Amino acid sequence: MPVAKKATPYHFSEQAGKNGGFATAKKPGQISRTQRLHSPIASSSRVKLDRADGTSRRQRKPTPSTPPAQSLDSNVIPKLSRVNLSDLECVRMLGDGGWAEVYLAQVKSRTTPESGAVFAMKTISKRIFRDTERNDDCWDRDIAAAKKHAERRILSKLPWNPFIIGLLDAYVDVRNTYLMLEYAPCGTLLDHVQRTGGLHLHDALFYYSNIILGIEFLHSQGIIHRDIKTDNVLIGADGYAMITDFGLSRYIDERTEWTDHIGTISFMSPEALAKNMGSRESRYAVDWWAAAVTFFDMLMNALPFNGVGVTKIQESVTAQKIHYNRPVPSAIAKFFQNAFMYDLDKRFGALSTPRPNGSMINAELRSHPLFKDIRWNRIALRVDPAPFVPDPIPDPREEVHSRPLPEQRKLPELKLKRPPPLLEFNEIRADAERARKRQRVEKEASETIHRAPSTTQAEAGSAA
Repeated sequence: MPVAKKATPYHFSEQAGKNGGFATAKKPGQISRTQRLHSPIASSSRVKLDRADGTSRRQRKPTPSTPPAQSLDSNVIPKLSRVNLSDLECVRMLGDGGWAEVYLAQVKSRTTPESGAVFAMKTISKRIFRDTERNDDCWDRDIAAAKKHAERRILSKLPWNPFIIGLLDAYVDVRNTYLMLEYAPCGTLLDHVQRTGGLHLHDALFYYSNIILGIEFLHSQGIIHRDIKTDNVLIGADGYAMITDFGLSRYIDERTEWTDHIGTISFMSPEALAKNMGSRESRYAVDWWAAAVTFFDMLMNALPFNGVGVTKIQESVTAQKIHYNRPVPSAIAKFFQNAFMYDLDKRFGALSTPRPNGSMINAELRSHPLFKDIRWNRIALRVDPAPFVPDPIPDPREEVHSRPLPEQRKLPELKLKRPPPLLEFNEIRADAERARKRQRVEKEASETIHRAPSTTQAEAGSAA
């Protein structure tokens, strides 16, 4: 395997976004990063990216140079100045998944305005990219190669939206690729649901409306997320929800295999389970079905369709056997019955409809009686107060580590910052904390069962 050569930093531009998000370093006559008026996103690298856009070097056309600025507006302030990978340090591990790990990165350099700022750094090993491309059964190898950088390619072209986790920068070293994302300090929606044992209807509708606005924005941009679920929704510092993890996202008209792995099985629509994804309507329905399952999870702290494996879940979905772990009002039960209809033509709130201005909205969901108290304009502007904002907002740099930091060799260019001894990860302390949390959840569940009347008692009381 040839050794990658050191290269000058790669800067992001709109022209480069068409070729995977990276362009050559600034040349004489080009404007600097701080002078650009059209792109708030930077992208740098210490190692030259090979086939970053999924095409070979022979196929890739040279990137045209950026024309010099005619006039510079001194009042325009970029969202992010140059922050190199060497200016960052890994503070703690936030989470991991099947493909990537997410770390909290802090700007340690004192020469940048962002000194001390924290970001979420998503790290994906190049080995996973190679294995994914090698094992992809797609007949077009260019499409299989382009899937590797789908998340960066999509996020780098998206305008900023308050309900979507934004991409701030992208890096690469000899071992990993890095995506620097907005950091949501209040954790995931799944953590909040499990901590409360299920949300009240008013709170769940608030987060559901945030998810609806986020999906509408993505569909307006021609993007299908394909992996909406409770643990892919983060809560920001203002208490509003933001959708993250675009590793499985696709453009709706993209020439790709839509019958491959789409999201999490328990959140997959009947069309995705049956691998019937030929129409645009079925592709829009993937996100709206998953959003309805997320809404159910917020209320019940459980999933609507039980089963082990695709076959059992598909049988449960086909029979429309919705499992409630507690009594629910008839209006809520009717909503889920209509939202989980197997037939797409009869399913409620499964389509995105275009507006005269070209944007997409879900008119059925917005007009449902459950949302009569939701003021969509105020939610879109984030004016209404959120139901949950911790006071004070936790600083992860001062909390005990619940996960161990990786070895330095796994993050060659991202230096680790070891925590004080009292905050270091301890397996015995972590086991004790997990045991206390499990006992607390079991106690809350037993208290809920004893406190809530049974369905038979409720019916008898209403009959009396």
